[in-house]
Amino acid sequence: MRCYSGWKCVIPNHHWLLHFRLESASYDSERERLLEANRQLEISMTEIKTLEGLLPICAGCKKIREDDGSWVHVEQYISDNSDASFSHGMCPDCISHYYPEYTAGKKAEKI
Repeated sequence: MRCYSGWKCVIPNHHWLLHFRLESASYDSERERLLEANRQLEISMTEIKTLEGLLPICAGCKKIREDDGSWVHVEQYISDNSDASFSHGMCPDCISHYYPEYTAGKKAEKI
């Protein structure tokens, strides 16, 4: 530090420098954490497939029309165009309809 004639020479307090360095280290640590979180988010986003828009679906059999004009079952369409998979069962109404011998006189149970 230079002292000029007529000026009071004071040795500056270096606490602000230490405080600044601590804040910088904290900032760098937080920045790295956020960058890593952003990388993980970008990886997750590349793995997500979504179905959007209107799907032309048959009112009778529920098949979906592909872009080439062919018709495929809804399960096949969703499996081909997303990461979803299916397991099949029957609702109580369908059990009563398709297998009335199992539900005669009693309420159908979920399978």
